[in-house]
Amino acid sequence: MVALAGIQTVRDWMTVGEKTEPVRVDILEQFWHVDRLWLSLQAPSDVVDEAIGKYQADQLKSWVRTFCPLYWLGLSIDWLVGEAFNVVTLFGGNPEIPKG
Repeated sequence: MVALAGIQTVRDWMTVGEKTEPVRVDILEQFWHVDRLWLSLQAPSDVVDEAIGKYQADQLKSWVRTFCPLYWLGLSIDWLVGEAFNVVTLFGGNPEIPKG
C-alpha cells in the first residue's frame, strides 16, 4: 500500500546511538533490522503514516474517480492502447521501432 501511494521507502535515515552519519536504507525491507542499523524504531511507522496521510488527502478525488464516467473511459482507452502494443509484440513486431 505504501508503494501504491507513491511513497519512497528508500531514504537517508539519521542513525541514533554511536553512528552519526545518515544511512541509505529501504526501511520497510529492513523492518526487522532497524535496531541493528541504529535506526529509530519510529522510522517504519513514519513511512506508513506518510502513506496514510496521502490516502486521506486523496479521499475526495478517489470518490470522484470511482463514479466519473470520463475517468473510466480514459482508463479503458489506456488499456486498449496497451493491449494493441501487446498484440503487435505477440506477432513479432516491435512497436518502438517504426518501419520505413
